[in-house]
Amino acid sequence: MTDTTLRSLDQARAYIDDPTPANLTERPTAAFSVLDEILEWLASGGESARETVLKVLAIPERTLARRKAAGGLHEDETDRILRLLRLKGQVERMFHGDSARATRWIISPSRALGGHTPLEAAATERGTLRVTDLIGQTMHGVVS
Repeated sequence: MTDTTLRSLDQARAYIDDPTPANLTERPTAAFSVLDEILEWLASGGESARETVLKVLAIPERTLARRKAAGGLHEDETDRILRLLRLKGQVERMFHGDSARATRWIISPSRALGGHTPLEAAATERGTLRVTDLIGQTMHGVVS
């Protein structure tokens, strides 16, 4: 296994989209800048979106400060970031690349998710799968 550090959202997206099996067993880490870019993407959602992202990633504020000082995140935190990035890509495809609409959708409560936002649901793998199903249903006109 090689040491893979993802330094930007573009690099993380390329990692996610890589069809070769070479990285299937890699455990990459993300530079803090990747988290900054995710928080910037959701900035229109206000402070509550930031808090939700940190909750989804299971990173308390004090730990966040330590990670920022160190300049990188741990493997498990990176895994959760990659899960969020996969969802981000799916939501942006659903809105044909309109990042603002995608942001509003991911931070808005959904009846199909029991009143939770898709971002909140992404805190667990089960919730992420439900959001992915909801995106697919929405894209194909299936009423949930």
